[in-house]
Amino acid sequence: MIMNHLPSYRMALYVQEDRHGEEQVDSLLTQLQMLRTEAKCRGIIAGVYVDTCAVTSSYRDRPGLSMLLADMRRERFDAILVTEIWRLFRNAEVGYEMGELITSAGKFLISLDGLVDTMNGYSALLDHYKWVHFQRFISKSQQ
Repeated sequence: MIMNHLPSYRMALYVQEDRHGEEQVDSLLTQLQMLRTEAKCRGIIAGVYVDTCAVTSSYRDRPGLSMLLADMRRERFDAILVTEIWRLFRNAEVGYEMGELITSAGKFLISLDGLVDTMNGYSALLDHYKWVHFQRFISKSQQ
């Protein structure tokens, strides 16, 4: 009997919460549980990255994200898994930049909220961010 095995990916789990106290702990644990369950279906957990500060446009303000990006460059994982895409970014410019960093490194980005799953070819949100970035570029060049 021949068995076809699905590819096993090394998954980086990213959790972020800027609330404090018990609310923060509950949110982080819930996110982590959801991500671990999904990661086990797709491969192995290669790393867990946590930020307990507000989502900003600067990676320097988010040590977990900075470490994730550094490990991405070191080829330590194949895909990034988040519960909601806004845990990584909350605006089009940062979304464009993050999308470009991740896809140019040959990595996949998957959000459990269904907005992005580049592993399965669903990147409409990232494509929209590219379009917004391009429109801003065109607008600035015409001034």
